[in-house]
Amino acid sequence: MSVVVILIIVFALAVTVLGVFLAKMIIMPKKLSAVADLIKQGRTQPAAKIVKNILGKEPKNAVAHYYLGKIYQTEGKLELALMEYKTVGERGQFDREIPETEFRKQIAELYERFGQLEEALKEYILLIKSNPSNADYYYHSARLFDERGKTEVATKYARKAVELDPRHGKAHFTLGIILYKTKHPLEARVEFEASIKFDPSNYDSYYYLGKLMKESNDNTGALLAFERAQKSPSLKIKALIERGATYMNQGSYENAAIEL
Repeated sequence: MSVVVILIIVFALAVTVLGVFLAKMIIMPKKLSAVADLIKQGRTQPAAKIVKNILGKEPKNAVAHYYLGKIYQTEGKLELALMEYKTVGERGQFDREIPETEFRKQIAELYERFGQLEEALKEYILLIKSNPSNADYYYHSARLFDERGKTEVATKYARKAVELDPRHGKAHFTLGIILYKTKHPLEARVEFEASIKFDPSNYDSYYYLGKLMKESNDNTGALLAFERAQKSPSLKIKALIERGATYMNQGSYENAAIEL
C-alpha cells in the first residue's frame, strides 16, 4: 500500500473522529438545553428519557446527572435526586449549566431533609465562603450548628446573620432560641420581639415570648402571646396548656379549666 493511500486513510479517520467529537460538542448541549425546557414545562418523563440516553453513552456526564437530579426533585423523588446531586458534587465541575450557588443550596436542603446535618452544614459553609455577605447562609449554618449542640458557634453565626440583615426575622428567632436555652432571658426577649416585627407569621416566636413573659409574671402579655401562637397547628395544644397554666398563676381557675 502506497504512502499516499495510507495518508488518505489516516486523514479520513482523523476527519471522522473529529466529526464525531464536534457532533457531540454541538448536539449534546442542545439536547440538555431541551431537557431544561422540558423540566420547566413539567414534562419530566421525556426529559428523563433524553438524560438517561445521554448517561447510557456518557456515565460520567456531570451535567446530565445534574438534570436527572432536577427531574427527580421535580417529581418528588428526593432520595434519588440527592444521589444524583452527590454524583455531581463528586465531579466538582461547575459552570453555566451547573450553577454552583443554586446547586449547593439544593443539595444542602436535601441533606438536611434526610438528616445528614454535617453534610448540609458543609454546603452552607462553602456558600458563605463564596458569598460572605449573604445573611441567609449564616442563618442556616447557625440552625445546624445549634442542632448539633455547638451552641457557641451557633450564636456567632446567628449574630452575624442579624448583623448582615437586621430584618431577617428567622435569624432573630434562631438567636432568640439559643439565648433562651442558655438562660439569657432579656436578650432572648429582644430577639423574639425583633423576629415578630420582621416576620409576623413566625408563631414560634410568640410562643417563646409568651413563656418568657409568664416566667417574669407578665401574665397579661403571656396570655396574648400564647393566643397568637395558637395560629400554628403544631403549637396550638402547647399554647393552650401554657394559657391554662398562666391563668392558674393568676388564680383564675375557671378560665384555666376552659383552656385545659
